[in-house]
Amino acid sequence: MNEIPVDRFRYSFHESANFNNGYKPDIVCATCESSDHWSDVCPMMIIPKVENLSHKKASYEWSELERVIIAGYEKSRVKKTRINEVGEFVDRVRVHLQNELKKTVRLHMFGSLISGFGVSNSDVDLCFRFEPDEQPLDIDGVEIVRQIAQHLQQMNEVDKVYAITGAKVPIVKFNWMKLGVEGDISYYNVLALSNTEMLKKYCSWDSRVAPLGVWIKRWAKSCDIGDASRGSLSSYAFIILLLHYLQNCDPPVLPRLQEEFRDDNVQPCMVENCDVYFHREVIPNWSKNQQSVGELFVGFLDYYARFDFGTQVCVCLWSSVSDIVAIPQDSIIFAPKPSSYLFVVGNFCVT
Repeated sequence: MNEIPVDRFRYSFHESANFNNGYKPDIVCATCESSDHWSDVCPMMIIPKVENLSHKKASYEWSELERVIIAGYEKSRVKKTRINEVGEFVDRVRVHLQNELKKTVRLHMFGSLISGFGVSNSDVDLCFRFEPDEQPLDIDGVEIVRQIAQHLQQMNEVDKVYAITGAKVPIVKFNWMKLGVEGDISYYNVLALSNTEMLKKYCSWDSRVAPLGVWIKRWAKSCDIGDASRGSLSSYAFIILLLHYLQNCDPPVLPRLQEEFRDDNVQPCMVENCDVYFHREVIPNWSKNQQSVGELFVGFLDYYARFDFGTQVCVCLWSSVSDIVAIPQDSIIFAPKPSSYLFVVGNFCVT
């Protein structure tokens, strides 16, 4: 060993062609798969300059966009006959569960089906309660949810029944075979009832709100950004974004029902540690905004193209956007990861 020169023990991979046969590794952009740049300088990742789109459209273009939005809404919106049909089904489920559980049971619909932002095939969301409004402390909610699932399987109208007991609000999922729509029964999800009631009130405040909400949900799904299970925003989050925009455009289309009509005489209405008070009387012709639904939709896109998601949060409670650090974490319904900086806050903020 002493006779072997030291440089024979040194081997440089940089000088060897044994591992690459003289070829160099290709540069491939992870975003567009091009071979002439890295992803950090990819042209596709450069945010274009935000332009004022409203100045570039002729009147006939606005009219056509409005026609498409309204026609789509009228075709897909939930008709009264569908709500009545679902209501009859819900009553049959209630009677069945009441007979099996030997207690007075209440089942109430909530969600997009009755909020005004739903379509004909919207899920059937139900809130299960016993007679008292407050959740009974002497009853195991998880066990009740398991029993609901067992009793629901006995009904010929439903299939694919299973309980999810590990969630914050235990639920039973099922499929209503007649219409082929999915449904959820949640245990004492009382806050959702108040939220649905307020969304419905916003729809009744201005006739443009519901068509815009249905259209934006459809647009988001078409763009593959409307599925929370795949890392994007939920349909509900897009509705919050819409309400926030309609409250902040100039002039506003909607008021802040939780704030603007409140005085010192109004007492908080607490549900699950949340103040669910909101103004319930609709003021006719309140909004001075005369824009069409097409113009408002383009304004919605323009507003969020300019929105600073890095430092601000979309809320419908207060008179302005809020700083991220000021928002209680329990009330944030979408905050994907620290690097994304996109926060959307639900209607009722936890105190």
